[in-house]
Amino acid sequence: MKYFLLSSLVLLTCCLPACKSAYSALEKSDPAQSCALKVKPLIHETIKYSTQVNALKYEFSGILLFKPMADSSLRIVFTNQFGIKFFDFGFDKNGNFEKHYVLPQMDKDAVVNLLRKDFEMLLMMYDPDQAEVLTDGTQTFTTFALKKGKVYYVTSPDCSNIIRIENGSKRKPVIQIFLSGEQNEMPESFLIEHKNVSFTIHSKRLNS
Repeated sequence: MKYFLLSSLVLLTCCLPACKSAYSALEKSDPAQSCALKVKPLIHETIKYSTQVNALKYEFSGILLFKPMADSSLRIVFTNQFGIKFFDFGFDKNGNFEKHYVLPQMDKDAVVNLLRKDFEMLLMMYDPDQAEVLTDGTQTFTTFALKKGKVYYVTSPDCSNIIRIENGSKRKPVIQIFLSGEQNEMPESFLIEHKNVSFTIHSKRLNS
């Protein structure tokens, strides 16, 4: 009897709004590869950001660089005001990730993988041909399937204004990126928040 009551309570609890998936209302929309292309940032020259990274128990502040290279690869370098590197990552022209350097205190697989995923999301390092377009009736969700969960680019219906980027499990967001700026450009500022760990990146673009 006690087991039946406990099972019923668990079932009832999971039927409450708290257990409802944040993505349950999404429906398939017309395929629109162009939507993904509209929000994918293009980097033609080195872009600098004043950046604060809070990673677990560590805090780092300095300059974050996005630098396109002659071989069509991209370098992402984070240094302090004296030029000492915190990390130096790269994506080749095919979107493959490479770790060039990470400060020993940060050189943990979990930290590197989080950073890699963050930058893949920010830069949309996914194949536009694999995009699926969903809608909740008021917003467009351009999605890419990962091994675990999906990445959602949430925009206005015509893709003219990006609202946020998020990586979601089946039920709720686990990473959210909020940004400001024009489409097809690197944002003027961005905030990356991880929901399950203490990890944030807050960046504001510097004038050249």
